[in-house]
Amino acid sequence: MLEQAIKDEMRIYVIEYFVSNLFAVACLQTPAPLEFWEKGRDQMIAGAQKKTFPMVDAAMSDLYSAELESALVHLASMVSEQINVVLKSRKSS
Repeated sequence: MLEQAIKDEMRIYVIEYFVSNLFAVACLQTPAPLEFWEKGRDQMIAGAQKKTFPMVDAAMSDLYSAELESALVHLASMVSEQINVVLKSRKSS
């Protein structure tokens, strides 16, 4: 069971990694990549804070919304980190 849990966790991480890199690459095509990303990130997080899940009761919906926001913040930090790595590399070139 532990081996399967590790495989599952790594598959989720790889998806997070690819998604965050795709967002970073798209943002890096703009004149101000970090600012562009931060605006989009803030909009996504604000949307997640307002998201409701009508298929469950109110308390569970609040929990889902909090978890959604937490996941977005996690992925957003991965995108910001990747953008910063590239920007730092560009400055030192």
